[in-house]
Amino acid sequence: DLHALLDSFGLPNELDGAGELAQEWFCGEEEEENVSVRSAALSPEMQVMALQGFMNTVTNIIQMLKRYVISFVCSAKIHQLMDLLGVPDDLDGAVTVAQKML
Repeated sequence: DLHALLDSFGLPNELDGAGELAQEWFCGEEEEENVSVRSAALSPEMQVMALQGFMNTVTNIIQMLKRYVISFVCSAKIHQLMDLLGVPDDLDGAVTVAQKML
């Protein structure tokens, strides 16, 4: 399942949203049991590509957050930052990671 995949990479639980997004990219909008079966069948190269894409997204979000006062960015709620940046709810994990990296 998704949590086992994130754990195998040693990634924090904050990346659940990003993991779900990566599953949707690779698997489309299928029923939950089909998503986890197809996700488990991803090659290691595809898994790395998904994580690299996620990290690129985090890097882009960090660049956008740098335009704002750091004290606000670090103290704001995730959904406040998401609204400020105009990003979809699926990127909550990426915004959380970006906030923590700042």
